[in-house]
Amino acid sequence: MKRVLLALVSLTFIVVQLSEGSEYADKQQQLRDHQLKKSSPTAESRAKVLANQYGRKAEDADRETSRWEIPNDQAAEVFEIAAYDAGATSPIIVETTYDAYESYRADSPAARKQSIEIGTEISYFKYKEPGVMQEKGIMYGIFADYTMHSGSPVALESFGDIIDQYINNYYFGIDGLFKYGQVDYSSGSTGSIDNINDFMFEITGKAGYEIALNENTVLVPYTGVGYRYLNDDSGGKLSTTGAAGYERESNYVYIPFGFETNTLLADGWSWGFGAEYDLFVGGKQKSHLEDVSSSLSTVENDQDSGYGVRGSIKIAKQSEKINWMVEPFVRYWNVDNSSTAVVTCGGTPCAVGYEPANESLDYGVRIGGAF
Repeated sequence: MKRVLLALVSLTFIVVQLSEGSEYADKQQQLRDHQLKKSSPTAESRAKVLANQYGRKAEDADRETSRWEIPNDQAAEVFEIAAYDAGATSPIIVETTYDAYESYRADSPAARKQSIEIGTEISYFKYKEPGVMQEKGIMYGIFADYTMHSGSPVALESFGDIIDQYINNYYFGIDGLFKYGQVDYSSGSTGSIDNINDFMFEITGKAGYEIALNENTVLVPYTGVGYRYLNDDSGGKLSTTGAAGYERESNYVYIPFGFETNTLLADGWSWGFGAEYDLFVGGKQKSHLEDVSSSLSTVENDQDSGYGVRGSIKIAKQSEKINWMVEPFVRYWNVDNSSTAVVTCGGTPCAVGYEPANESLDYGVRIGGAF
């Protein structure tokens, strides 16, 4: 009786193993029939990942997988073929090895679902009130951008997929920037002042949608809300004509409407460009006239009309853990005349003032890395 039971158990085990082996052998043959495309540098690098994770030499995996390209939607299938060709005979081994491979891919900056990009920038800044005055100089900045996204957007096949696939195509970001520099003031009526201290910070929250245009290119339209602060402090300085300077604070709130693209190239390179229109929601200008005379008041003017535009081109190179990048950019603001406000002299209304229409141009380059 014991021998009969042992025989039945052994037979059952053999049948299960044959069933699993047959199922995966059939799967392997189906995958071979896909007639995948010719190799690319990306396929070779992924083959090396396969070899390292599976414990075999890179040359062996290159030889087994070099005839295949590996687009995102076929990576699992190609990996399975390569694993069998490399000698894996157990479905469990294939599954475990592929889990390790997926973990490696998820840790790369390009596929990471959360990343932080930090770096520095330098730019030429020019502020102008047409017919009144202008300031210009070099600004130096640091930036930090946080991004959370799907990592591998799903191609949209119908309009209904926009909602159905949002969990696979979402995009959120927070961009922060701080800049400092010195600018030179010039005016036809009040002379000039050099080396005025300026600093600026800006923070923008974004929400968007990743759209896979093809296997290598992703388009991300987005919107959100932004805040920009600029401090221009000539308080305590006198111009060449004897006019006294004063501190000015500029506050903008805006809604960005923009897009970004990213295209993967060979050997870990990528490039993309972005453009943005900034809808001016409102602003407040503070002029500290008490810097001119202690009897004068701070004047606050509301701004409610204007716009901004900006654009950039980004080139990046992926290393094992970091995406190094360089990004030339241009930013422009155009804001209309503000409302008027009363100026007091010793507590008594004595004048009415407003912030003239103005333009800001800021262009330069930023360098950094994504982690």
